[in-house]
Amino acid sequence: MTVLMLAGQIDWPSLSRIAPWHWWVLGALLLILEVVAPGIFFVWLALAALVLGLLTLLLPLGVGVQLVLYAALCVASIFLGRRLLARLPHSPEADTLNQGGQRLIGRSVVLTEAIVNGHGRARVGDGTWAVRGPDVPAGTPMVIVSAEGTTLGVALAD
Repeated sequence: MTVLMLAGQIDWPSLSRIAPWHWWVLGALLLILEVVAPGIFFVWLALAALVLGLLTLLLPLGVGVQLVLYAALCVASIFLGRRLLARLPHSPEADTLNQGGQRLIGRSVVLTEAIVNGHGRARVGDGTWAVRGPDVPAGTPMVIVSAEGTTLGVALAD
């Protein structure tokens, strides 16, 4: 019985009134969603909800105005957020983040197995990779010049 009494005292959102804290809760939930499903999208919707919560605290806005304003703030925050992200410095490493072999281009390696008929193996870090290149004996220093999947293209080091 007390649970029902407590539920009756909570200021639940309705079509007649949305309080500022409703927008703040929506903003917090959207931020949590951004953490769970990252993609730098929900953060802009959360920002719009948090700003609207502040506006409704300062100005008496009807529900219809709040909803239209939320839609406008969402569009504006997404637009401004994308422009902001486009201005950030772009790391060349980000382009090859999920392409392990691409990160190795230009690195010097030593062959662990001779390259015979264009195929051999080289030590890279703490593992060995399949390599393609000119036929040379094991122990030859090489430079990684390309990467295709898990096979590295190598050339003789200068």
